[in-house]
Amino acid sequence: MSAMVRAAITIFAVLAVIYVGTTYYLSQRVEAARQLGLLATTLQQFQTQLLQLRRNEKDFLDRKTAAELNKHTANYEKTLAVLARARANPEAASDDIAVLDNLSKKTADYRTAFLEAAKQQTALGFDENSGLQGTLRKAVRELESVVLKLGDTDAEVRVLSFRRHEKDFILREREEYVKNFETVMKDFKERLANSKFDTASQQRISALLATYDTAFHEFAVGTRAVNTAVGAARAAAQAAEDPVAALVAKGTERSAAAEDAAFRTLLISAVFLVAVLGGLSILLVATMRAANATLAERILGQQKAEDENEMLNNSVISILQAVNQLSQRDLTARAPVTQDIIGTVSDSINALTDETAKVLHGVTLIAGLVESGSSKVKTQATLVSQTAADERESVNQMIGSLGDASSAMTQVAELAEQSNRSAEQATQATATALDTV
Repeated sequence: MSAMVRAAITIFAVLAVIYVGTTYYLSQRVEAARQLGLLATTLQQFQTQLLQLRRNEKDFLDRKTAAELNKHTANYEKTLAVLARARANPEAASDDIAVLDNLSKKTADYRTAFLEAAKQQTALGFDENSGLQGTLRKAVRELESVVLKLGDTDAEVRVLSFRRHEKDFILREREEYVKNFETVMKDFKERLANSKFDTASQQRISALLATYDTAFHEFAVGTRAVNTAVGAARAAAQAAEDPVAALVAKGTERSAAAEDAAFRTLLISAVFLVAVLGGLSILLVATMRAANATLAERILGQQKAEDENEMLNNSVISILQAVNQLSQRDLTARAPVTQDIIGTVSDSINALTDETAKVLHGVTLIAGLVESGSSKVKTQATLVSQTAADERESVNQMIGSLGDASSAMTQVAELAEQSNRSAEQATQATATALDTV
């Protein structure tokens, strides 16, 4: 592995680590922006739930039914769940949690005040036949029944005045109608004391008046308690609503800031990634060029090595051919001398062949000389043998008288025969040398 490739791998690894870190940071920012957006949405849901609670409150006070009270309870549970989700948001800061805890307390205060108002309203009655309203209606109807039976028109008018002031108070809830009611009640009691009714009727009417008066005043007190509780509930609701707008605005602002930071990080990451990819592309191009150059050098070197091997093989084949010719006793064979290392071997073989030829030429000359000398010796030996034979004949004729001469001649004959054998051996050696050459 080349140094450039190792450097490329190292740079790529470093860039990969940087990219992974940047991607992780970006994902954290995106998640933070998402959580902040979710927090802002949750706070808006809390606002909506508060409005829904106020609507349930209004519907309950207008319709005065248990169903509306149950709706308020269900929406209160949803409101608490929304606050719990907002508080559990991982991007909620400590001051946000403090505000949310305060909102939970104020919402609970509102719920307590509303339940007090609902309790008072339940005591007053959901309609004219239940609660204090039922008691009030029953008392005034009994009073009307008794007065109608007596046939006193003035008493009937005053009872109608009671009903009118009662209705006005129920509709308008103003203290002046309570005072008007009390004034009419006082006049009625005074007239009752001076009336011509019998004692039993007076006692009956007086008891009904007391019951009716007590029920009306209890109803008035209950109405005031309802209004007080409703006022406290509305104040608590307003106290719960007041911080929400600022908290929502803060959450929205933080969410927008987180989104901007995430966008900037994404933009920087994109630019960085493009730069990294550009640099990596340049590095890869340079690496590829270097690799191509190295590959070309290797191919050229391989081609050169192949050419050298081819030349070497040819030189070896030429040497083998020359050696084969030499093995056939052809000393005229020449090994071609090349520029490689085999050329030195060829030159050495050629020099050895030349020296061998020279030596063999000298051996041939010597063999020729030996053969010539041997021929001469053989000729002389033959002549000597012939002469000896002739002389033996002469000697045989002269044996008796030339014993000493015969013995000498015999020795000469033996010597000649020995020379003949030496000549034959020399001839055979020469022939053998010639065969060898």
